Formats: sequence, structure tokens, C-alpha cells
Amino acid sequence: MSVDSVNKLKRTISWNEDTDGSENNLLHLKDTIPLPKIIDDNIADVTEPFQRGDVTYFFHIPRTGGASVRDILGSCAGLTTASDVGARDGHAFDTNLTIVLDELGSRYVNVDTSTVDGIARAKKKGLIDSGLADVIVTQYLYAGSTLFNPYQRGR
Repeated sequence: MSVDSVNKLKRTISWNEDTDGSENNLLHLKDTIPLPKIIDDNIADVTEPFQRGDVTYFFHIPRTGGASVRDILGSCAGLTTASDVGARDGHAFDTNLTIVLDELGSRYVNVDTSTVDGIARAKKKGLIDSGLADVIVTQYLYAGSTLFNPYQRGR
């Protein structure tokens, strides 16, 4: 692997306060920490061009309005979502992937991506290969990244 390839795999996530004592805090890029390979391979860098097969991946941080965003994606944007909603009413254990509608007519895939076990079941059922979901919503970044592959990346 070339030095350029190794450098591409690294991301920087460090910060320090401004050294002159001012109230401004500056983001300083100083330490490089490589991402886990599964995330680096399966989650697209937002600066890279969109590729056919990429699927929108919404990393939901609880208590930050993510449930509202999820609802808007389904009800306003008309996107089919894989989240916890499609698993309600016992649909998490359906044998085949299908679309279920909520009370407002929003479309959800019958999987539960709000738990690690649910993500594993969704992967086993072939969620990404099915092409049913326009958006994958989960709070589990690492586990969620296992749904994707280098040809069908989360974005």
C-alpha cells in the first residue's frame, strides 16, 4: 500500500485552545487516527463524488432532533427509510423484506436499525442489496457500517 493510500485512510480529530489566551477556540489538526477499516471502506467520504449504489446513511445521535429528521425524510421527502419504525407491530421478525406504511402513509422497510441485533438481521436479510431503503437511520455507527460494502457505501 502506498504512502498516499495510507494517508487517505487517516482522519484527524484533535483540538486545542487558542494559545494566545483569547476566547476563541481553534480546531488544530495534529494527531492522525485511522478509522476502523469497515468504516473507512464502507462509508463514503463526503468530499468524494457520489457513486451509483451509494445509500444515504443518517447517523442519528439521540436527543438531537434525529427522530424529527427521520419523520421528515419519510413524510415530506417521500423517501423509504430503514429505522426502528418499520419493525413496529411485530414486523422486525418478518421472514422477507417488504415496505410497511405508518399511520401517515410514510414508507419504511420492515427492519429495526435502532439495535445492533436488528442491524445484524437487516444485513442477513440483504437490506442494502434489496434496494428498498432510500435512507438508513441508526445510532450505531460501527454496526451500521457493516450493512454496506465498498460498492454500496453509506453516504
